Amino acid sequence: MQPAENTTTRGNRAQAPHGTSLRGPAVVLLIFGLALAAAGFAWWYRQSLGQRVVDHWGGQAGMRIRYAPSVELLRVRDEPSNLGAPLATQGDPPQYLENPRDVSRAKGIQNARQALVEDASYDWNVRNQATAPRWAYALFFRDRDGLSRLLIDAECRTLWLVEGKNGPICSAPIAHALQAFLEEQYAAAPKGTQAP
Repeated sequence: MQPAENTTTRGNRAQAPHGTSLRGPAVVLLIFGLALAAAGFAWWYRQSLGQRVVDHWGGQAGMRIRYAPSVELLRVRDEPSNLGAPLATQGDPPQYLENPRDVSRAKGIQNARQALVEDASYDWNVRNQATAPRWAYALFFRDRDGLSRLLIDAECRTLWLVEGKNGPICSAPIAHALQAFLEEQYAAAPKGTQAP
């Protein structure tokens, strides 16, 4: 009598038909190729999210808004005060800046910056506002190559890049969240400064 074959000692290897077995290096290359294709698609998709904004503001301003190491928030006023410095804008009455805050590392700044450079953050169908904007805030984005100044009117839901060649754009989709972020920066005045 012959002993029964012990499948546990021989293992349970599945036998592939001749010539169809996948080798380890081929599997690794396949996985690497798929990962590379997915990364390329993800990069292309992220770039396409902000193409219209980049066309509107310009590539350098868009890159500065997203990546500049220094971001300063200021309040904008119509009348001069002892704290205000004039902001030169074309054809508008002078605007005055005051109460600067360094928000380069503020909680939520990365989300705000990403939103500012995405097409979905703007209503591209709105061309002219019924009322003239009343700028309330300014964000200054500085890097070693220069400065981009973004004016914000939360009531009219409008943003305008001062150095841009195009006019203001409607920021209705992000207006509420952007205003909440800006107001939060002035909620607690640092020591040695006056609360607004």
